[in-house]
Amino acid sequence: MLAILVPARNEEENIGFVIDLLTEVTSSPEDIFVIDNNSTDNTSVIALEKKVRLIHVKEQGYEKAISKALKNVKDLEYTKFLIVDGDNEIDKKSIKEAFNSVYSYNFLCGKRDNVKRMGEKIVNSYYKKNYRIDDLMCGLKAGDIDLHNQEANLSFGLDMFKFEDMSGMKIKNIRVTVNQRESTRLGNFVKVNTLLILGLLKYHFARKL
Repeated sequence: MLAILVPARNEEENIGFVIDLLTEVTSSPEDIFVIDNNSTDNTSVIALEKKVRLIHVKEQGYEKAISKALKNVKDLEYTKFLIVDGDNEIDKKSIKEAFNSVYSYNFLCGKRDNVKRMGEKIVNSYYKKNYRIDDLMCGLKAGDIDLHNQEANLSFGLDMFKFEDMSGMKIKNIRVTVNQRESTRLGNFVKVNTLLILGLLKYHFARKL
């Protein structure tokens, strides 16, 4: 079974549209889970009105929200996941491609045409070289739930999945045309670049131990 996960924090302007789009893609809205990451607006209200399922995560953090949701849906005996960010940045065509391909691959990840942050470019270069994943921080991911690393603790999801286990597995990178928005969930440009590089160093040296 496939669980569609939609991480969202204060996305009342976008979440309804994203849910409607996902409902077009799948005939099973009960398999759509909005992950409300401690929102202070009407994100959860809109999700319930759309009759999808809701997972509340009070501990703030994108990676924490997704990690808890993956654990929850695995307990519900889902075997596949599809993550689509709730900010409406991922285009419909890419979502459909991921949905239609998820049972043919072990791991799929979106690949944006333009990555602006230097820190993201460095991270992407590392994961492409080591794991064949072109754009790890894209908000579109799918694959086998068993690849989720339940011990993950690094920011930005750098250790969210068991990348070392993916050798020889079927991986697909899906080209994504981003729907541009004014704000970003990542925050300050310089701070994020610094944290990304520090996080990557932690990940790299941890896997060498």
